Amino acid sequence: MPSAFAATENLVVSADNNLFTKSFNGPMVIEVVVNDNDIDDLANSAEPDVTVNGATLKMIQAGDGNWYAYIAESEIISNSLVNVSLFGGLDDPHSAHAFHSDNTDAESIYLDTDVVVRQPKEPSLNPLNADIADDWPVVQGFDFTVGGDVTVTYAKGGNPQSITMEFLDDPDDFASLSLDRSSYPPGAEIHMTIQSLAHNIDPTDEDSWTYITADPNNSSVIYGQFNENGDPGVNINFTTEHLKTLKFDDSAVLTIDTDPNNHGTPILEFKNNDDQDHDNVATNSQVTILETQPNSGIFKNTDKADVANIKVANNASRDYTGTIDFADNPESVPISNYPGSLVMDINGIGGTWNGGEEITVTLDDGDLNLNSLVDQDIDINNWDHKIPTVITGSPLTLEDSTITVGGIIVEDSDINIDTFSKRASISGPPGQEVQAIFDIENVNTDLFYFSNTEGELALITLTVADGETQEYSFVIGNIPSDGSNLIAVGDIFIFGQDPEQLENAAVTRNANAIYRMLLEETGDNTAIYAGTIEYTALNQLNVGNPATYSGLATIDDQITIIVPTDLTDEDAVRVDYLDTDGQGIETQIGDQVDAPTHSGIVSFDDSNYKVADTVTVTLNDADLNTNSDTTEVYTIRAGTNDGNKIYDRVGLVDITISNSSAYGRLLDITFDDAAWSSYTCDLDNNVNTPATVDGLSTTGFTLRETNSTSGIFVGTFQIPQNYCTGDNTVSTTTGKDLEVNYVDYSDASGELIEVGDSAGISANTGSVSFGRSVYPVPFDPSQYPTQNTPHTIASTDSSISGDTVLHIRVNDPDYDISGSGPDTLPASKVTVKLVRGSQTSHNLAISDAPIEEISPISGIFELDLALGHTFTCDNTGLAENNPNRCTFTDTPYRIQQGDIVTVEYTDDTDASGNLNTVTDSATFDL
Repeated sequence: MPSAFAATENLVVSADNNLFTKSFNGPMVIEVVVNDNDIDDLANSAEPDVTVNGATLKMIQAGDGNWYAYIAESEIISNSLVNVSLFGGLDDPHSAHAFHSDNTDAESIYLDTDVVVRQPKEPSLNPLNADIADDWPVVQGFDFTVGGDVTVTYAKGGNPQSITMEFLDDPDDFASLSLDRSSYPPGAEIHMTIQSLAHNIDPTDEDSWTYITADPNNSSVIYGQFNENGDPGVNINFTTEHLKTLKFDDSAVLTIDTDPNNHGTPILEFKNNDDQDHDNVATNSQVTILETQPNSGIFKNTDKADVANIKVANNASRDYTGTIDFADNPESVPISNYPGSLVMDINGIGGTWNGGEEITVTLDDGDLNLNSLVDQDIDINNWDHKIPTVITGSPLTLEDSTITVGGIIVEDSDINIDTFSKRASISGPPGQEVQAIFDIENVNTDLFYFSNTEGELALITLTVADGETQEYSFVIGNIPSDGSNLIAVGDIFIFGQDPEQLENAAVTRNANAIYRMLLEETGDNTAIYAGTIEYTALNQLNVGNPATYSGLATIDDQITIIVPTDLTDEDAVRVDYLDTDGQGIETQIGDQVDAPTHSGIVSFDDSNYKVADTVTVTLNDADLNTNSDTTEVYTIRAGTNDGNKIYDRVGLVDITISNSSAYGRLLDITFDDAAWSSYTCDLDNNVNTPATVDGLSTTGFTLRETNSTSGIFVGTFQIPQNYCTGDNTVSTTTGKDLEVNYVDYSDASGELIEVGDSAGISANTGSVSFGRSVYPVPFDPSQYPTQNTPHTIASTDSSISGDTVLHIRVNDPDYDISGSGPDTLPASKVTVKLVRGSQTSHNLAISDAPIEEISPISGIFELDLALGHTFTCDNTGLAENNPNRCTFTDTPYRIQQGDIVTVEYTDDTDASGNLNTVTDSATFDL
C-alpha cells in the first residue's frame, strides 16, 4: 500500500480532506475513528491510546468493533450555545461514567449531541463504555489555537500514527459559489453548487441550511430545518451575526437579488422541491441548500430528482439579470433567448422520402432547455412549450369550435389558442367540465375521428347529408381543482374517400389531420430535441379501412402521418414551430420535405411463355410500402364468383360497391383481356361436361415485398393449359395474350392510373423421328442354326431374338410442364404403321404406358418399340372407315425387305395454335 496511507492505516479523521487542505473551522465536529483488528473484540478489547495535541481523547467502541470519538473547539462550542441548543448539554459526568475527567483531558464534555452528530455508530457492550448509552453521542471540547495545528495521534505500540490539521480563523478561502450555466432562458431551473468548509458541521450526516435570501442581512438562517429527505429536521435558528461569531465570516451570508436593475418585475423566483417544503416560499424567498453527502462540504439547492428551488421567471425579459451572492462572491444570472433551428433530415434516408421511411426531425432551441441536469421532452401539457406541428388538409381544431365551461360559452378573454399546435389554455371555475362543440360539413366520407390531448383517435358516427352540417360535442377535460388553466387539445380528423367515386379524380381524398411532435432532448443540457416522422400513402386497399387511421401516433415523438396524394412543392409536408429568437421576438421557423407518391411499374420476367411455364410478376411501387418495420404481403381475394370485381384478383377482401368500379382491386392477370377467374365452364365447349377451371387464387399467388423497405413486390404463378373466358367457355391459353394489370391509386402526379405488361403464350411445333433411316428385317430365330450346332434347329434357344427395335424420338416442349422432374407424353399421340405399296397395318405402337421425357426440362420423349417378323391384321370390330383398319392382303403377315415403317405424332397445338400431325419413316432391308 502507499506509504502515506500505511502511516495512518488504522486512524481516520474526518477533517483529513484534501479539498479543504486538511482544515476545519468554527463549530465543525471532527470524527476520529480507530479501525484496528487487534482491538475489535466487543467484550475484551482495550481502549486505544489516542491523543489530541498530546491531550487524552476518550474513545468509545461501537458495534462494528471500531473506536469512535467526536471533538470540537471548546470556545466555539460555548459561543454556539447562545440562544440555541446546538451541542446538547454541558455536563461533568460522575466518576463511573465513561467520560469522567479521569478518562479524558477534554476541556468540556457535551452529552447527547445528536443535533450535530445525527448518525453515530451505536456503542458496543464493552465495559469501558460504562453509562454511555443514554448520553451518546458525546462531543469532547478542546482548546485550539486559531491558525494553529491540531494533531490526532494513535499510539499503536511503538509505531504511532498521526494526522495533523489546521484550525482556521477565516473559512472564506474555502467558500465558493458556481452556477450550472452562464446564461438562462426564461423559466429555467437554476442549480447552485456551494463549497463551504464552515457549513459542514456534522461529519456523520448531510447538513442542511435554509436562508431567507431576499434579506441582505440573513436575519434568519436555519440549520437543519429539513433533513436529507425533506422531512422536518433539528431546526436550529441562527442570525448572520451569530454565525459570524462562530467564525463563519462571509460564509454566513447567502443573498439573492431578483431584480438588481429595478425593472419592477422579479427576474428570479423561489419554489419548493423535495428538499424543502415552505409555506409562501415565493414570498419569503427561502432557499435550502443540502450537503451532497456526509462530510463533503459541498452543498446544492437541487433535490434527488434534479429539481432546483430557484428558477428564472417565465416572463423574464432577455438581457435582464438576477444576482446570487454567497460569501461575498456574487454571480450574475443573465437572461437570454436562443434562436432556434428546425431540420427534417432528408439526407439521412438518401435524399428521397418514401412511404414507411422515418425522417429525423431535429430542433435546436436553448429556450426549451429549462433544466441542465436532465434530458427533457416537449410536453403537450406545458403551455410554455411550443409544439412542432404538422397539418395536412383542413382538420377541425378547438379554434374551429365553440367551447363551454360548465355549459356556459367561454368568453374570448378566457381562452388562448396556440399559434401552430392549436392547443387551448382555458380558464374557468375549478372542477367545471369543458366541452367543445363542432359543426361538421359533408365531405363524402364516413371516417371522422376525434382526437384528445392523449393523441388517441376515436371513430365517431356522423350522418351528414350533402350540403348540410351536423353538430357534434366532446368533453375535453375539467378545469383543474387548483384553479389553474386547462391545457387541452380537441380535433376532428377526416379521412377516406367515397367508395362509389374511387376512379373519379375530382373527388377529394381526405386526410385532414394535425400532428404534434413531442420531441425529446438527445441528452442532458444539449438543447437539441429529436423525433421522427413517417408517412403512409393511401391506396385503394387502406383508404376505406378504419384500422389505417385508428392506431396513428398523432401526439408523440414518433408520428405517422397520412398522405392522401402526392404532397410536393408548395404542398410538401412541413413541420412548423413558433420560436422565440435571440431578440425575444416570436418567429415562425420550420422545414419541409416532399412526400411524393410514385408511378408504379409492373412487369413479367419474359416476353413469351408456354403452358406450365413459371411466370414471375414484379411490382415496383414505393407507395405500397406502408410500414418500414415489416415485409408486406398482398394476397388474392378468393371465394365464390359473386360478381364482385375483386374476385380472383389481388385486392382487399369483401369490399362491395354498387357501381362497376373495381374498388379494392390492386392487380389481376388476364388472358386476351378476360380475367383469370374460377368460373364454371364446360371443358368441351358446352357439350354437357361441366367442370371448374382454376383461377389465379388457386395458384397461391401473392405479392411479397422483397424486404421491409424496398417497395418491390414479387409473385409467381404457372401458365395453365386452359382458362375460362367468362362466357361459360373453356379455351386454351396457347396463342393468347397474357396481361398483368396494376391499378396505381396515386401515380407520381397523384392520379389514379392503370398500368400493366403483356407477354405472349405460344406453343411449339412438335417433331418425331426414328433413330435411323434403315432397319434390318426382323427374322424368325427358329429358322437358323445356333452358333454351337450349325446343322441343328434350336427352336427352344431363347438367347437369340430376331426382333428389330425401333428408336422413336418426339420433341415437343409443350409437354414439358412439370416444375421439377421429367414429364410424360401420352402414348396415344404416337402411331406406328407398316406400309407396303398401298397396304397399311394397324397401329403397331398401341400401349397404355406413357412415353417418358429423357430428362427434366428437355421436352424430348423417347420410345423403343420392338417389332417381330410377323404382325397381325385382324379388323374385328373396326368399321370400314376406321383409319386404323389393316389393309394388308399379302399373307402371311410378315415384314419383308423393302417395307416402310412410318411414325406419326399428333401435336394438339403447334406454333400456330392449331392441331398438327408430323411424321417420319424408315425402310427395312436385309
